[in-house]
Amino acid sequence: MSTKCILGEEKLKNAEKTPQYIAALSVCLGALCSGTVLGWTGNTTDDLENGKFNNIAIDDESLGWIGSLANIGAALSCIAIGPLCEYMGRKYGMLLLVVPFTVGWLLVIFAQNVIMMYVGRILGGFAGGCFSLSAPQYVSETSQKEIRGTLSTFSELLLTVGVLIAYVLGYVLSAKTTAIILTALPIVFAIVFMTQPETPYYLLKRNYEGEALRSLQRLRGRFYDASDELKQIRCDIEEDRANELPVLQSFKKRETKIATLVSLGVMFFQQACGINAVVFYGSTIFAATGIDASILDPEISTIVIGAAPVLANCVSAVLIERLGRRTLLIISGLFMAIPEVIFALFFTFQDKNIISSDIVSKLVFLPILCLCAFVISSELGYGPVAWIISVEMFPAEVKSVLIAGTGAFNWFISFLITKFYLNMQNSVGVDVTFYIFAGMSFAGAVFPFFFVPETKGKSLVEIQRELRGK
Repeated sequence: MSTKCILGEEKLKNAEKTPQYIAALSVCLGALCSGTVLGWTGNTTDDLENGKFNNIAIDDESLGWIGSLANIGAALSCIAIGPLCEYMGRKYGMLLLVVPFTVGWLLVIFAQNVIMMYVGRILGGFAGGCFSLSAPQYVSETSQKEIRGTLSTFSELLLTVGVLIAYVLGYVLSAKTTAIILTALPIVFAIVFMTQPETPYYLLKRNYEGEALRSLQRLRGRFYDASDELKQIRCDIEEDRANELPVLQSFKKRETKIATLVSLGVMFFQQACGINAVVFYGSTIFAATGIDASILDPEISTIVIGAAPVLANCVSAVLIERLGRRTLLIISGLFMAIPEVIFALFFTFQDKNIISSDIVSKLVFLPILCLCAFVISSELGYGPVAWIISVEMFPAEVKSVLIAGTGAFNWFISFLITKFYLNMQNSVGVDVTFYIFAGMSFAGAVFPFFFVPETKGKSLVEIQRELRGK
């Protein structure tokens, strides 16, 4: 494609950034709702296992399903959200997700048996999982490339805020009251996001040029001449179509193969490090330390762990356009592995009586420091970047299919981790479990060093050119 289609940098500088930030924050309120679904079990396990939730009998096995089935719902959502957003548009496709969000919470609130809770968790996970893909896609199609990386981190940031909200409410309120309050958040998302425009890219693909111009004008400010950028988007769409092949043939293309392998790799390592085991079962993990609750309260420790990734995502939003995606992944993997090894050693020394109980009492803050360092490192890189990489790298003709496939793969790995974490903890011990997680984290530092290309500061079309080797 001729470089005549490339928009001048000086014209881009005249665009306002604030409308783009508002649009990104609005769509990512859906990710906040997703975070509340994930975090609901973090500080409510005692209520659930003690029969305080609608007098339903819940044992460790049932608790494992309640925690993990949200991931199955999220995996299924990845298959549905692509076609939904293509048929209804990015905006209305996501607004429709308020329905499964709300129905899911209502099934949990009014559950008469554990099966109703299972179904509610699947529906909540379904709605929440959609935002892991659709929110970054909306951001990538509404923001300029100079700030696209920063705005794309908002999805993971708001997700971690949602987890923290669920942790705090679960600590101060009952599990049922927490669920009732969280049911209102999807409604808030719908009210706020309703005010935002459809993406110019989607509208132009549908040949709604007038609506696309109005959408772009709103996102760039009223004093910005959006006509040239609209021509650039049209050129990008035409270039995508010129290189477009039928789906099956596209899998033979070099760029498709590279993008698929890289995306599957980063998705695997994002979950194999064990991050969602900590998110779902934080208080259970801290209770396993054996430290007196008056010294180290498991539920307060869980809240601290929930606050740490919020800070990390704020830092990631600043660093992602300075250091780049690939560098953040390498740093993230390495600095996840180190605290996980120390955390595992604590349990090894304690369980094998290598250190006395007096020394254990003096190391009371070591477990929480290690897990704080772990989740901060995860959210600094792998948390947001894994989803951003997938949205940025796939060719247009297979983007919806492959984003759905890699997203489903991510949530399936998360399901395996969260479903069998308690079994692993009970069978091989917390220490061996976290040694395994640490090994996966270290591998997650090696993988991007050799295989992940840098996409910082590049348009979606430029990324495809590089993957083609041109």
